[in-house]
Amino acid sequence: NFQEHMEKVLVIPSSSPKNYANETLETEIEALKAELLFMKKNHEEEVKGLQNQIANSGLTVELDAPKPQGLSKITADIRAQYDELAQKNREELDKYWSQQVEESTTVVTTQTAEIGAAEMTLTELRRTVQSLGIDLDSMRNLKASLENSLREVEARYAMQMEQLNGVLLHLESELAQARAEGRRQTPE
Repeated sequence: NFQEHMEKVLVIPSSSPKNYANETLETEIEALKAELLFMKKNHEEEVKGLQNQIANSGLTVELDAPKPQGLSKITADIRAQYDELAQKNREELDKYWSQQVEESTTVVTTQTAEIGAAEMTLTELRRTVQSLGIDLDSMRNLKASLENSLREVEARYAMQMEQLNGVLLHLESELAQARAEGRRQTPE
């Protein structure tokens, strides 16, 4: 029967993605050839059966049917359909891959631009950090210098205060002596 015949003819394509479309089309061509042969055989059997019935009934029938096409013509037609489908598949694959390449190029271009902008921002931030570091060092040096100046001023004032306290004590001592002498001289 036809189903058993088709199972013998059909070949399961390999798992290679590259050859899958070609193997599928070749499998379809083989299946169509097998179906054609089966149909031709069935047709011939039906025609013979009908001719026998007609011969037994005594009727005369003339058949005005077109001349059957040759197998090579049918094969050529199937091959032409296969070539057309293969060309269509190639064009679709080319279009698909062109689109994928274009989308990838767009993504890469966008990401490259974003990376460039991020690198520029990073460079600017590094410069800012470096500048702020220099400013911080300057401020620390200024603070240290001002603290040293303050200590020197405090030391100088402390020394002057000691001198002034010494002069004051000396003057108080002289004043006390002058008063004491003034008291001694006053009662006399």
